[in-house]
Amino acid sequence: MILRRILAAGLLAAVLASFAAPAQPVRAAQGKIDRPYSEDIFYLIMTDRFHNGDTSNDTGLEPNNSTGIHGGDLQGVINKLDYLQNLGVTGIWLTPVVENQQGGYHGYWAIDFYKVDPNLSDMETLKRLVDEAHKRGIKVFLDVVVNHTAPTHPFVDEKPDWFHQAGSITNWESQEQIENFKLAGLPDLAQENPTVKQYLLDMSTWWIDQTGVDGFRLDTVRHVPTWFWEEYSKELHAHRPGFYLMGEAWNGDLNYLKKYLETGLDSVVDFARLFPMQDVFMRGEDPTMLHATVGRQIKETPDTVWSTFIDNHDLPRFVTGSAPGGESKLRLALAYLLTSPGMPIIYYGTEVAMVGGDDPDNRRDMKFDSNPEQFAYTQALIKLRKENPAFTHGTYTPVTTNRKVVAFVREHEGKRFLVALNNSAQEQQLDVTGLFESGQKLQNLLGQAQPTAQGELLTLAPWTPYVMAPIPTSETPLWLGGAVVAVLVIGGSLFLVRRRKA
Repeated sequence: MILRRILAAGLLAAVLASFAAPAQPVRAAQGKIDRPYSEDIFYLIMTDRFHNGDTSNDTGLEPNNSTGIHGGDLQGVINKLDYLQNLGVTGIWLTPVVENQQGGYHGYWAIDFYKVDPNLSDMETLKRLVDEAHKRGIKVFLDVVVNHTAPTHPFVDEKPDWFHQAGSITNWESQEQIENFKLAGLPDLAQENPTVKQYLLDMSTWWIDQTGVDGFRLDTVRHVPTWFWEEYSKELHAHRPGFYLMGEAWNGDLNYLKKYLETGLDSVVDFARLFPMQDVFMRGEDPTMLHATVGRQIKETPDTVWSTFIDNHDLPRFVTGSAPGGESKLRLALAYLLTSPGMPIIYYGTEVAMVGGDDPDNRRDMKFDSNPEQFAYTQALIKLRKENPAFTHGTYTPVTTNRKVVAFVREHEGKRFLVALNNSAQEQQLDVTGLFESGQKLQNLLGQAQPTAQGELLTLAPWTPYVMAPIPTSETPLWLGGAVVAVLVIGGSLFLVRRRKA
């Protein structure tokens, strides 16, 4: 009897402990957050399309124009920080906040590199956003452009020697054109001009000092010479040790992307992995190339945390690009994104399966609460990643017994997980011989369909993600634990009733 009471009390204590508040993140000096980037999940926000938190700056709004100003602003992001914290993301990347020419809702047409765009608010609001995000353990990246300006930037007429005078890029195989010709007709800055180079360095360190942000996402990195990025990385890292630089080089060649890592950038946006992910999850192709790409990254760049993603503001939204059956495919792609190596970046609205085609259709106004089921699924995946170091620090071992199933093992300090994503409309079997101890039962931690096993063969339901771990033989099943607690509570209540009647 005494032993039973001790066991019951212990079980009850364990159940109650599971509802305790999570530990608060550790913050380093000056409000910075001391957390490895492999443990982060970033969220890309096109500020004008996210949330309107301050109507006082609503000038020239064109909400029905897909290329007009819609009114989202920095106060709107502040107002939604609790939403983002509830989703579970640990970082936000804001599209450029500098003042843009008329119609530059996206931020990439700068006319003043030293001013917050009035449609977004002002510097004080930006500082408050950073402070409020840091209080919630959320890092903040600004998007910075050093390749080009808007056509109406005053420097275009005042300082013509600051710009390359060639025409627009016509040959995308020519690195000379990529670096020295105009992208989309935008004036192309000449970084080889010492005055221009120093201006861009000074401008960048000024934003660091003014805002206290944690890092920059650097736009159009491949359109700027690598020697500039070497000097830029050295200067900014010396100016603020630990400051993070994530470059965007739109190219799927891993060797090409590695050139920019070698300049001193901390990471690059992972187009090398994006394209095989699209082949697999949008088009149902063999996952061999995807596994091979990840394997090369781990082997050739072991100290790099690649910035992984499945859609962004330059691509059709994943649901639209993978139609028909876009939402089912999105769930598989998100499961892969959040359980594979790297620092995942989620595009605003992907957590509610927003639709949209090519730019600007992929930049629709955010639809909060439009798909609670998809939100809860994304939230559960993020929670699973954050709670299990195997997904942020573990080894990655492909399982290739069935090419309709994207399967791999993540393992860290003896804790092993099998990710198996049935990427087809039919049931599939996966041979797990040798992955776990013979006879060990597996449970799907996503809480959806559980795998059925026949010996070492698992049967997986169509279009279903599985993130599986073995059930320890000594573990009390959750349903049994809940039943025991219920019996204890009911029994205790009956005991008290009887005592009162007596």
